[in-house]
Amino acid sequence: MPEADRPSPADHDRARLVSARRLILVGALLGVVGAVALGLAGAPGGSGFMALVLGLALGCVSAAIHLAAFSLLDEARRRPVALRRPLWAVGLFVTAGLLLLLVGGASRTL
Repeated sequence: MPEADRPSPADHDRARLVSARRLILVGALLGVVGAVALGLAGAPGGSGFMALVLGLALGCVSAAIHLAAFSLLDEARRRPVALRRPLWAVGLFVTAGLLLLLVGGASRTL
């Protein structure tokens, strides 16, 4: 099998990061749908903001779990894993925690 047909490790890492970004976007879309649903139900604006931020936090956590789990799986399969994937996972976990702190602060103002 020629080397040109095999995907490089950078392509593999890039594909994993693209799928993580898609998970973050899905979480954001869920937050927007929740905010619109709350707005149509007549809830105050702060609750729509909290729904949006919770959706983003959900997307960050799911993307971080995705990156961490597939980093471990790729290591077990003896595929090279770039350092940026575990760092992205840690960063997304930290971001989700900060977003949840923001939701906690916003819930006290309602």
